[in-house]
Formats: sequence, C-alpha cells, structure tokens
Amino acid sequence: MSRFLHIASLTAVLVMVCAPLRAQAPDDQFLGKYQLRKMVMVGRHGVRSASLSKGERRITPHPWHQWSVGAGQLTERGALLEQYMGCYFRAWLTKAGLFSDDDDRHAADCYVYANTMRRTVETASSFLQGFMPQAGVEVVYNKDIAFGDMDQVFNNASTYAGSYFLAKVKAEAEYASGPGGFAAVVDSMQHNAAILASVLDLAGSPACQQGDTCSLTFPEPYNYLHKDWMPRIRGGRIDLTRLTAGNFILQHYDAPSPDEGTFGLGISDDDLIRIGYIKEMWCFLSMGTPSVGKDAAHHLLVKLENVLQDDAHHFVYLVGHDSNLSSLTGALGVKPYMLPDTPEMKTPLGGKLVLEIWEDEQGEAWVGVRYVYQSLRQVMELMPLSLDCPPASYPLELTGLQPNDDGLYRWQDVLSLIRRAIDDYGTLNVPLSHDVNLDGVVDMLDAVDIVKYSLDQPFKVFYQPQADTNTDGVVDTGDAIQLARIIAGGIPGSR
Repeated sequence: MSRFLHIASLTAVLVMVCAPLRAQAPDDQFLGKYQLRKMVMVGRHGVRSASLSKGERRITPHPWHQWSVGAGQLTERGALLEQYMGCYFRAWLTKAGLFSDDDDRHAADCYVYANTMRRTVETASSFLQGFMPQAGVEVVYNKDIAFGDMDQVFNNASTYAGSYFLAKVKAEAEYASGPGGFAAVVDSMQHNAAILASVLDLAGSPACQQGDTCSLTFPEPYNYLHKDWMPRIRGGRIDLTRLTAGNFILQHYDAPSPDEGTFGLGISDDDLIRIGYIKEMWCFLSMGTPSVGKDAAHHLLVKLENVLQDDAHHFVYLVGHDSNLSSLTGALGVKPYMLPDTPEMKTPLGGKLVLEIWEDEQGEAWVGVRYVYQSLRQVMELMPLSLDCPPASYPLELTGLQPNDDGLYRWQDVLSLIRRAIDDYGTLNVPLSHDVNLDGVVDMLDAVDIVKYSLDQPFKVFYQPQADTNTDGVVDTGDAIQLARIIAGGIPGSR
C-alpha cells in the first residue's frame, strides 16, 4: 500500500474535532517574534452540484440527489461555508495584526482573482461577504474571454506530450506511489471501487441489466497526455469511477440527511474515505507529480510569483479548481500529505493553500505554508467558524528547503523555488543525459539499473534511450561501467 494512505488506519483520517491540527491563530509568543506582512491563498471553489453524465446516471438504480442549482454550480451550502471561511480569515488576520476592523481602510489591500466560471466567481464573492462585507471589494476575472471559458492562469492543459516527457511523468507517478509502486495504489483503488459499486447497487443498475457495466474495473491504467488537454490516467472504467466517486461525495455533502446522501444505505466513515480516495488519488497521480505539475501549473506559478511580490496588496486570494491545487503542489515539491478530518484528503472543496509572509525582528522575511479547509463535520453541520472553532489547518513541507524552529521557510528560498519551477518549464522535455531511472539525478542507481536490465532482473523504472552510455547500440554491463566512470569524474547536468 502507498505511503500516502494505510488502509488499516483509514478511519484516523476522519477524526472530527472542532479545533483541528494547528489551526489556531498565532499566539502572543509567536507575534512577539514575527510580524505578518502578507497572505496569499490559492483555493478550490466551494461545494458545488454534480455534473452527472448519462453513464453516471445509468450505473445505479437509485435516483441521484436533486440539486437546487444547475450542474456544476456553487450550492447554497457551498456559498455559506465560503462565507464562514471569509469570517474566519478576517478574524485571523486581525488577530495577527495585518487588518483592523475598518473595512474601508483595507479594501485597497485586497486582490481576489477567480477563474472565469460561475462557481469560482461565486466562491470568491461568498468569501468576501464574510471577509470584508462593507468594503465593496470586487472579484477580478478575465473579462476578455467568454464567461465560462477557462482562464489561461487556471488552464491545466498539457504543453508536452512527447515520449520522453511521458516516460518521466510515468516514472514520477511510480515513485510518488510509495512502497509497492503504482500497482499497489491501483490495487487499493480497485478495492475501493468495489465498495463504491456496492453503495451504488451497480448490480441492479440499468447499465448492468443491459449488460455493459457490471463492475468498476481499470486493468492496465496508463498516463494519458495530449497537447492542450488536461493530463489524465486512463484505462478501463477509470474515468467513470473517478467522476462517480467525486459526485457521490458532493451528494453526501448536500443531501438533506446522510441516509439520503448514500442512497438509503448509510456508510461508515471508513467507506466514505475509501470512496473519496478514488477521486483524490487519481487526480493526484494524474497532475500532482513534479514534471506534469510544472507543465500544467506554469501560468498559475507565474501569477503566484507576481502576486507574492506585489507590494500593492497585502491579501491575495486566487480561486480555481482541484486540478490547480494538485498541479501547484506537485510543481512546488510539496512533500506527500494526507489531510485529516475529510474524505477529500488532497484537495477538499473550499480548501486553500495558504502562504503567510512574516518578518522577524531582524527584518528577515519568512514564509509559512499550510492547507486550510473545513472538516467533514463542519461541512455537514454548516458550522460557523471563529478563532475558537477554526477550520482544519495542516502544515505543508517543501522538498529541499529547511524550515526554522517555528516551521517557517526563508522567503528568498521559497521565491527561488517558485522561480525554478517556472524556469524548468522550458526544459521539461529535454532529457537529462544518463538519467536511466528518470528520478532527476544521475548517480550510481542508474548504473545499477543498467546492470539489472542487462541481467533480466526486476527494476522499478528504466528508460532505455538514456542507457546506451557508450553509444555502441547495445545496452549491457559495459554501459554501467562507463556510466560509473562518468559519475566518478562528474558530468555536466548531473545533480
């Protein structure tokens, strides 16, 4: 099983408490050491209605929940929850000393930018109703494109789809899957899909009765990249299962009762997490690894760098989608995480990636990075948020950067990380010579894999075009020896 989620302890992910992990406002001791200078958030829109395809309607004999808004739109619950989030962040920023109680004084400090879609714009507007209701802060969106079209900032379409880039993306998904690799994650999702099929009563559905879909299976899944399309993992019933799992969670959130939200069956928290895991992990493995993240999130990274350095605004909120959060965390090298208290353990609805810029007594700038979101209980019970009952907050770690004792990263290090991710965009499809296992480093592990390949021994990842080190047209132990010599003497581009 993947290091991201141990099935034996799934229920621990849904510990529902009023004050989740590290969600409190900074205490007096912290505020004695640091002064908050800016907050930038990248968020996913709030709870929306489902967009049910004909295929999804056919795989259950039960009627789906009837939403009060059109397909894919922000629900009343979603709007209210986002308003609660706005109230909480205003209280938090006031406690931290960035804002006062005077809306008019701070209106010009705020910049809220949303994708050009109804649910993202309405999410931003709902947030502002709680955050700064009297200031008249406008939601900014790109009015040069048709409303409902994707803004380039939030567009996750692939730029690269060549054989080398695809091999690299597959390798990164393999590494990200942890012990057992990609196959172990697929096995776990196959088991979870069987739970979803049982909840749907797939066996009694029109799809099964008519003989076309009696199980949710995905043999031999594969990464699918196509220029100008969003990255996907496909194979068998993956698309149908992923979309259905996501829509089941939406129904569970919005139905009048838990019983109605589960087609009258009622399910355990453990099974709810397993169903959420299907959607979350397919999205993560499709878009949340470094190379595909840097490709898909390139324009969002550029926007993020700009707003972080914009001295005119001290509060910035960029509102997009789960795919934006997946690709952004992948591009920034966020270490593996599983958010507790929610079935959406990667990119929960209404969740926000928060970057706080602090200044210490010596004038040095530091950055705090965390994920803030509402727990399942807060979503289901429509719980108002406050400093005494805050949303869940989970600290995120950045690969390659060392935090200080207070969990903060140097500002210049974070800015350099973002700039490298932007700069890497132009070289994503340029092979790193001799990187046989496609892990971004040329070392003896590459030589070892050449030996394994030559002896027909198992290996995790092997990209053969990189392995013919001595360029004799044959991959054998001679290439491993040559690579070892190159490594010992140092080679350009290795790291």
